[in-house]
Amino acid sequence: MKTESVLFSRDELLALLALVGESWRCYGSEDLAPELDIATFTMFVETTGPSLTFQSELEILDLEEEPDEYTVLHITSGADSKAARSRGGMNFVYGGRNIQQIFIQRNHITEEVDGSTTFDYTSDDGVIFQLDDAAVAITKGGIWTCDFQISTEPTIEQLDVYDAVDEWDADLQYRYAGGQTLIPLADLLA
Repeated sequence: MKTESVLFSRDELLALLALVGESWRCYGSEDLAPELDIATFTMFVETTGPSLTFQSELEILDLEEEPDEYTVLHITSGADSKAARSRGGMNFVYGGRNIQQIFIQRNHITEEVDGSTTFDYTSDDGVIFQLDDAAVAITKGGIWTCDFQISTEPTIEQLDVYDAVDEWDADLQYRYAGGQTLIPLADLLA
């Protein structure tokens, strides 16, 4: 059985932690499609304090019969919003609200072929910001694409977030199981 975990690094988690208590300003991307709430490859989050850049990249993972490209998220401190500003690729929804808590969306998938487990894959697939009276999710748009899916709602429960289990098609030979967990950022750094 193959086991693979693609999780945010401690440095990425600490960069996120620096946003807790700050006031939310906006999110954006050079190619943000506001009517669809999607972006590709790179996007950013700005607060009254630190800003972060989210990157979606394809990396080779050896899960299935042959290695293939899978989407992996990375987070870095700082953001360059000039191109997004000039193209109108910014969304100021919930601006001015404080970031109360941050959650990591972790997905887990197992594949079973003819009754035997062949792989076990765990990945950090998104970040959810709990604001004063709202929530913002930035998640993968898919397991094989570099899209970001952005969801903004009054509560975390109402967010539309990426579900990795939906990406895998089961048949008589292949079965997939798994689920997602929202983990408080503070728990991952404890």
